[in-house]
Amino acid sequence: MKLARLAILHPSLVAGGGAENLILWAAEELVSRGIAVKAFTENAPSRLPPGVEHECVELDLRTWKWPRVARQLARGLSGFDAVLFLNF
Repeated sequence: MKLARLAILHPSLVAGGGAENLILWAAEELVSRGIAVKAFTENAPSRLPPGVEHECVELDLRTWKWPRVARQLARGLSGFDAVLFLNF
């Protein structure tokens, strides 16, 4: 199966060092290879590579909010071939 759509889940995806920059560079490379990439974060990142879509999702880790967050993620993540999640 060829990877066509990738979702990235990260609370903030704020660039500034470490893994976040690596994720953004990898996303840019994947988009250049024709793979659709969408980032799901709590707030709009300061910069996303061209072609990477973004969707705001309340990724609150408090237990009582998870049923609503899980429903939102289930709707948003349908149709993706792979999901990369970090910093939870």
